[in-house]
Amino acid sequence: MSLIDEQTAAYFILYRHLGLRLSPVRAASVHRSTLQAVSRIARRINDNGHIARLPRDIFCSVFALYIELRDLVRATGVCHVWRDALLLDPSVWTVLSNYQVVCPPGVLTRLLSLSSTLPLHLELEATDANWPEVCESLEVNLQRCLSLAVTFNTHIASVRLTAALCGHSAPILRTFKLFDAFSWFNSPWYRPWDAPRDGGVLFAGDAPHLELVKIHTDLTNVRPSSALHAVKQLRCANASSWVDLSNASGSVVRILDLFPSVEILGLEVRADSRVDSSQELINLPPLLTDVVVDISSTEFSASDVIRRFKDPDLPSLRGKLSGACTPEQCLSHMRDMLAGTAPSALELDSRGPNLAVFAYWDPGDGRFDRGSYQVSPKILQDLLPSEVFANVTWLGIAEDLFGHDDVQIPTMPAVTRLCVGLLYCPAYRTYGAQSIFLLPPEKIFSFPLLKTLAICAASTMVLPSGGYITWLTPDLVSRFIRSHLLYDAPRVGRLILEGARLVQSCVQEVAALLALVDDFDWEPAWVEKSDRVDYVLDWR
Repeated sequence: MSLIDEQTAAYFILYRHLGLRLSPVRAASVHRSTLQAVSRIARRINDNGHIARLPRDIFCSVFALYIELRDLVRATGVCHVWRDALLLDPSVWTVLSNYQVVCPPGVLTRLLSLSSTLPLHLELEATDANWPEVCESLEVNLQRCLSLAVTFNTHIASVRLTAALCGHSAPILRTFKLFDAFSWFNSPWYRPWDAPRDGGVLFAGDAPHLELVKIHTDLTNVRPSSALHAVKQLRCANASSWVDLSNASGSVVRILDLFPSVEILGLEVRADSRVDSSQELINLPPLLTDVVVDISSTEFSASDVIRRFKDPDLPSLRGKLSGACTPEQCLSHMRDMLAGTAPSALELDSRGPNLAVFAYWDPGDGRFDRGSYQVSPKILQDLLPSEVFANVTWLGIAEDLFGHDDVQIPTMPAVTRLCVGLLYCPAYRTYGAQSIFLLPPEKIFSFPLLKTLAICAASTMVLPSGGYITWLTPDLVSRFIRSHLLYDAPRVGRLILEGARLVQSCVQEVAALLALVDDFDWEPAWVEKSDRVDYVLDWR
């Protein structure tokens, strides 16, 4: 019995229990026959499943577009049909990443071989354990990379990894990301004694289609290269203190020299940055349209960097304060960014400490439109006596903004459009009692020039909405207009429901609401889409 597997022994015991006399050999035969019958039944069920009816190319496309690499590898073990389909289609394996994934030796090489000669989207992290295989993979496959992200997480690989990036051309590369927080790339400290004094240039100077670069390293180690001349979108963060505008080798001026064709520039200012106090302006390249300064430190003023740019020459200028910050620090950031100007747009939100301040050049009016997004009302408390928001014409507020007694908004006499952003439907269970439509009667907002009231619901396409449609009863909207809005006109010029639906079962309530407005319109909910500047700011 020791030579019989457990399942065969179980069949032997079962048949003896039923009074059937079977030898162990006969029990094994019955076991095999049973397994074959079960296998045939399972295969027939699988063959009739919905996923089995998909053409093989569509089946593989689903995995290539929507399934992460780790789950993709696991899927090859589901059945022989899946395994054959996935392993024989090279397009499934053209997006590969080993970032924060421990791969046994040889796995990365094997996965890359499955992609045949197709163009690659490759993300490689070099660690103490895997750097030889990562370097070899980069050397062999750089020429067929459409996008490439490289992370230095070991100094051992610095020389070979630098050589791989600088010693091979990238003829089809469009996107390149380099994460090197310890300045190991092209570092003179790790460079061989017989190597060129200035180090190598990225992609041997040959990357004619490279348009987007996100680079986090010591920028003094990045050598001038014709491979960088076509880059249009750039985000920079230096591992050293680089925001020293008096030092040409580590300044914004040098960045613009390295990337002369840049159109969108994102600058990350870190806590250990040095900011020169001089007021000299930077001569901007003619193609530059957007500058975003992302401040992760609250130890100095964002305006020390922002004021270097000539406003009239720049269509778009933004300052973003990210990370943990106090309301006082956010307020200081706003004052610096909006110094000497009056914002025309303001979005109030109670949910987070992040703050974005923007300025857009309006060639039609010959002036800048300035404003702030994601502003906590607590930031504005100290500004209430001032006139800084006197020119705001567009005001956005979250539905649950005024659920706390201490929340106030400054006087904004120029507001002509008020937008109320509704909660996601599932959030009403938690925050519904704080709705702006349930405010006490004494809460009144004065907007003498108000012309448009927009009530905006989350699109059903947005995942947090849960797919629910937001419904509003007419009496709630009527009560809000009559009891909480103070405006000079006899009626609101226009009421817009974006995505929200109005309950129309009570005709009298609908008629009472329409009597308060001159015009009514319904529009689909606006689905927020990341613009090209937001994509540049996102490291991933």
